[in-house]
Amino acid sequence: MNITIKRRWTNQEDSFIKENFSILSYLQIAEKLNRTRKSIAHRTIVLGLSIPISNWSKEEDDYLKNNYQNKTIKEMQLEFLTKRSEDSINQRANKTFNLFKIHWTPEQLELLRNKSEIESCESFGKKIGKSECATYQMIAKLGLRTRANEVGKYTINDDFFNEINPLSSFYAGWLAADGCVYTNKNKNLVQLSLQSGDVDIIEKFIKDINYGGKPQFFRNDYGFGKPGIQKVSISIYSKKWVEDLNKNFNIGPRKSLTLLPPNIYDILNKLCYICGATEGDGCFGLHNISETNKNIHPYINISGTQELLNWIKLFYDKFYGEQALYNNKVLAKPNHIKKCIDKNVYQYTVSGLRAAKILRDMYNLPIPKLARKWNKEFLIKLSEYINARPEYYKEKFDIPLDIPPSQSYNNQNNQPEQINGTQT
Repeated sequence: MNITIKRRWTNQEDSFIKENFSILSYLQIAEKLNRTRKSIAHRTIVLGLSIPISNWSKEEDDYLKNNYQNKTIKEMQLEFLTKRSEDSINQRANKTFNLFKIHWTPEQLELLRNKSEIESCESFGKKIGKSECATYQMIAKLGLRTRANEVGKYTINDDFFNEINPLSSFYAGWLAADGCVYTNKNKNLVQLSLQSGDVDIIEKFIKDINYGGKPQFFRNDYGFGKPGIQKVSISIYSKKWVEDLNKNFNIGPRKSLTLLPPNIYDILNKLCYICGATEGDGCFGLHNISETNKNIHPYINISGTQELLNWIKLFYDKFYGEQALYNNKVLAKPNHIKKCIDKNVYQYTVSGLRAAKILRDMYNLPIPKLARKWNKEFLIKLSEYINARPEYYKEKFDIPLDIPPSQSYNNQNNQPEQINGTQT
């Protein structure tokens, strides 16, 4: 996989956005500037052009109800819903009008309702031509019961999240970012869904929690995210997991807008949690890569609630400095937490010397690594950046390039020099 490279914004692009902001949609501007819709939306915030969040009009609602199930999100954004985001359109359709991209025929729904108890979402889904995930969501929507809700379908280590350690902290960070917790009187479910290309981390998770089942693959044609994306999911029915995740990591139902920092006090475990959350709800890479390696600029970006990002920022400021300093000279401005367009969602970015040191320590943690993000090309460039600056970094950053990044956590002695075993 190629290294993530961010293209700088030009004055001409900024001028085009300002001139056409009130005329064209984000998607139309993105297509003309060869950028993503998300980057245009973020740039409007930087330029002070953000549109205040407004209520849906009757015309928008009517258009959505008439077109959601037969047109793509992109088509609707171009035709009429020009200022509505993909998530906003999906949420309005799903929660307000009970519309979903996956169509259920009256016959399929009747078969589902006539079952007094469903043996499993996977087996029954095959009988009616639906995926396990689609069957489960419709069962939950109709308030039906499954045998798996009560007895569980596979073996599982119920005490995995009872102890706070590097591995449980890392996976808790992943669940905080990409997981879901469902709980009611009949059901205690923890679910983790990722892009199908990230099946390597799911397989490691299955092995580490002693799970007796297999990951499920499905196409994301409903709910949140990009429609049509192939995804991989694992569903765990465990009341103990739900209790321990809430007790130790403050992870519970409807966490996206309410997530609080975990109850972790060990520094090593804190960084493991942050690494998992960053791999799930963040990104990292290098800006402006050049042949001479002089303009490489590492960065880390993560999204989340303001409370969680404040906790991460305090951790970084305490152990990596609020600013990059050398000989009492400020090398970079302090980083700030910025609010996104979506309600109660924030972003925090660290870059430069601090980011490089954090990434080095994250890579050396005794936990799994997502191979897609910790690819060898990125690690080589990062090590060159660090090793070319001995005045800033005490130790060289040597990567065992013959070992795939996703397997590096098997070396239990390969731990960050600064944070190993320290308490705070």
